[in-house]
Amino acid sequence: MKATSAPAAAMAMAMARPMRRAPPVTKMDLPLIGIAVDCNSRESRVVSACGFCYTHAMSAAHQVIVYSRKGCHLCQIVKETLSKLERRGSFTWREVDVDSDDALRRQFTDEVPVVFINGKKAFKYRMTERDFLRRLGA
Repeated sequence: MKATSAPAAAMAMAMARPMRRAPPVTKMDLPLIGIAVDCNSRESRVVSACGFCYTHAMSAAHQVIVYSRKGCHLCQIVKETLSKLERRGSFTWREVDVDSDDALRRQFTDEVPVVFINGKKAFKYRMTERDFLRRLGA
């Protein structure tokens, strides 16, 4: 039996495993910046014009939605916080007025502001910068 070092043995085992292949990429071409984005699969990728791939999670911004209403001082504080933090560039946010739709008004009643990060409820009423950044990174 041939003696091999632990790193060499680990490398040999890794090389023996079949390589995983990414699913086929459905491309939506964005000619102005020369990238193609696949947003249909769990393993989405961003491909540069030269073919170099980056994971979609690393390059895409988180989506933040704030459900609010006019005249709400807590809503104003949350929106100011998001505007300040948005300059860091790791997320985009939009506001939805709950009074613009009867279904939203019934769903949220007086429970505003409500902040959703990537479709998941993250905050209600109050939100600190630190807590928001922690949730964004999780």
